[in-house]
Amino acid sequence: YGQEALRRLGMDRETGFMALGTLWPLPENYILPYLRAAEEVLILEEVDPFLERAVQALAGREGLSIRFLGRDNALPAVGELDPDVVTAAICRLTGAALPEKKAAGELELPVREMSFCAGCPHRATFYLLKRAMRQEKHPGVVVGDIGCYFMAGQSAGQYAWQTCNCMGSGVSVAEGLGQLTNYGLDQKVVTMCGDSTFFHTILPGLVNATYHNANMLLIVLDNSATAMTGFQPHPGTGLTAMGDQVKPMDIPKILDAVGCNVEVADPFEVVEAEKTLRRMLDQPGMNVLIMRQPCATLMTKERSKKPVRVYVDQDVCIGDGCGCDKYCSRVWGCPGNTWDFKKNKALIDPVTCVGCGVCAKLCPSGAIKVDRGEEA
Repeated sequence: YGQEALRRLGMDRETGFMALGTLWPLPENYILPYLRAAEEVLILEEVDPFLERAVQALAGREGLSIRFLGRDNALPAVGELDPDVVTAAICRLTGAALPEKKAAGELELPVREMSFCAGCPHRATFYLLKRAMRQEKHPGVVVGDIGCYFMAGQSAGQYAWQTCNCMGSGVSVAEGLGQLTNYGLDQKVVTMCGDSTFFHTILPGLVNATYHNANMLLIVLDNSATAMTGFQPHPGTGLTAMGDQVKPMDIPKILDAVGCNVEVADPFEVVEAEKTLRRMLDQPGMNVLIMRQPCATLMTKERSKKPVRVYVDQDVCIGDGCGCDKYCSRVWGCPGNTWDFKKNKALIDPVTCVGCGVCAKLCPSGAIKVDRGEEA
C-alpha cells in the first residue's frame, strides 16, 4: 500500500521507503541508517503499533529527534489498512495534496462480501449448525474463532455465530458460558476451531474446559490445512516446517486422552452429519465434533480432474416458481452456484464448481444433478 500510494502521488523517487522482512528481534543495524537520515517517519503495519513503538524506543536510545507518524496519530487506531488510508497518511507526512478520486467507470461496482471458496466444507458445516440451532427451543450461543471460518459470522456462514475475539479465545469464552448451565442457562453453547488452530492455541483452554466439565460443544473444522494463511504445515499434516515427513498427530486420540466425548463426521454427508451434530448438542459435558473434509483449494491443487460433474437440469428447475427463492445461489452462496437470467433458472458454473455435490443434496426440486460416471 505504501509503494502504491507513493507511485500514485508521484513521490516514489523523492521519499525514502524501507520494508522489513522480519520484525523481531528488531534489525537495528538495518534500520538505524534510515533513521539517522530522516526527520519524519511514517510506519505502516497491521494491526497494533508494535513495530512503531519499538522503532520509537530505538530512536530515543540513540538520541535521534524524529517525528513519528503511525497508528497513534496518522492512521486509524483500529481496522485494516487500505490504499486510500495509507495515501492520506503519506500526504500528512509529506504535505502533498490528496489526489482527486475518479470513478473507474459509469457503473458503480457492487459490494462483494467475503465468501468461502467453492466446495469449502465449512459452508456445509455452518449450514448444518444453523439448521440445528434454529430448531432448538432456545437457539443458543455460538462463539467464533479466527480462521477461514471467521466468515461464518457473515452471510457465507449464514450468520452462524454471535461473537468472536482472538485466535484460541473461542473455547475459553464457551467454557465460561458452559459453566452457567449450573446456574440456569438453558441454551446450547457451541464454539469452533480449525485443525491448525487446534494445535496452535486451543489445547490449554480445552484442557481447562474438560477438567471443569463445562457443558459445551467444540466443533473442530478439520480440513487438513492451514488454509487461511498459506497452507503452512501444522502437527496434523505430517510435514514439518523444514519439509520433513513425520507421523502426523491424531486429533481424535489427543481429545480422547484429554477426556472429551469425541465423534467424527463428514460435513458433505449432510444427513448423517446433522444427526451426529444434534446428538452431541444434547449431550452434557465437554463434547467435541470433528467435521472432517479436506480443504477444497488443497484438493484442487492435488488433482487434475474434478471427481464428479455437477450440473442443473433446467427442465426440472422451477426457477422463481420454486418455494426455495433461489436458495442455491442466494443463501447457500457457493461461488459455483449462479443464476441463468435469460432462462430464469439455476445454473452451475463449470469453471468454478469443484464437484463436491453438496448443493445437489439441498435442492428441494432435485434439479441439481451429480454425474459420477463422467469426470469433468
